[in-house]
Amino acid sequence: MSTGLLMVYTGDEKAGTAAVLGQAFRALGRGLRVCIINFAPGLPLSPELIWPERGRGVLEVHDLNQGPTPNARARGKEGYAEPGLRLVKDALTSGRFDMVVLSDIAALTSKTTAKGGRVIDILRSRPEGLHLLVTGQDVPDEIIAEAHLVTGARASGALT
Repeated sequence: MSTGLLMVYTGDEKAGTAAVLGQAFRALGRGLRVCIINFAPGLPLSPELIWPERGRGVLEVHDLNQGPTPNARARGKEGYAEPGLRLVKDALTSGRFDMVVLSDIAALTSKTTAKGGRVIDILRSRPEGLHLLVTGQDVPDEIIAEAHLVTGARASGALT
């Protein structure tokens, strides 16, 4: 089995997301199964927008910021933290995916335990061959320390 990589893209929200979506498309093109979980507000993602028709069965997209839900309103801005943690853990440990993309992980780590401790424990539970890509402007140092690749991305005029 190959070694899965933990890749961290910090910096501008749009640039990091563009970089990981590019990686996801490359993985899909090579026949890998990809899950994208979006925590970034104001950045709607759906399988239909990303890869119409062809994505069925190999691409799963979860957008946890598609507007307020009764559950989120009941618990305030932390409404998606617990469901988000469960979703991330399932995506990482289910064996259904070869690559998992966590867009704006900092949004989740800031809403859970100090410095994202629970998130880091869940990220450590991923199987050896799974590639994990995370983005965020304030990725916790604990995640960066475990990464195989860390890069700072900046949006060019084309992305702004």
